[in-house]
Order: sequence, then C-alpha cells, then structure tokens
Amino acid sequence: DLNSNGLNAASVAALARAVRALPQLTKLSLDSNEFKDAGAVVLCDVVMRSPSLVELELSCSGTTQAGVDA
Repeated sequence: DLNSNGLNAASVAALARAVRALPQLTKLSLDSNEFKDAGAVVLCDVVMRSPSLVELELSCSGTTQAGVDA
C-alpha cells in the first residue's frame, strides 16, 4: 500500500524497476499520489510485463484520459 506517499512520475519510474523484480506481486495500490499521465504510462509497461499483477489502484493520481488510454 503506497497510497498518499507523494509519488511523482520519477518516483513511479523507480518503483516500476522494483516491481519488475517482484514477480509474485498481485496488487499495487498507488491511490492519492500525483504522478499524472507520465507515471501512468510507466505503470502500463509494468502491468504488461507482470502477469501476476492483477489489481492496480490509481484513483486520485492526477491522470487524465490520455494516461488511462496508455
């Protein structure tokens, strides 16, 4: 649970590298952080490469429709 930790796009990029090393991770909760669309794009790559990750929570993260579409 990494909700409300002030994560920005750069923080999410670092987190993404760590998530790739955790193949058993099934849920990632990042609600109420301000990583915006740039962070969402990075997370999309993580989701595509992490088949065990089945739940990703991103509410109130500053993303727009462009980030959702990524």
